[in-house]
Amino acid sequence: MRAKKAKILFNCPGLLPFAVLSNKNKPTGIRTQAAIENLNITDKTLQSNVSASTVVLAALVSRKK
Repeated sequence: MRAKKAKILFNCPGLLPFAVLSNKNKPTGIRTQAAIENLNITDKTLQSNVSASTVVLAALVSRKK
């Protein structure tokens, strides 16, 4: 089920930052995939905003450990 949720998040750039919250068991893989998907965003302003949001959420998840 979690893989399905992550896939949905990867399909919508606005939800991409939340993908890092979708799987705590393999956070590195999810972060890598989110970074790759972020590179596919053609609007550079949107790409920058999504990247910043993703980093913030990833840092919060990592910090909880």
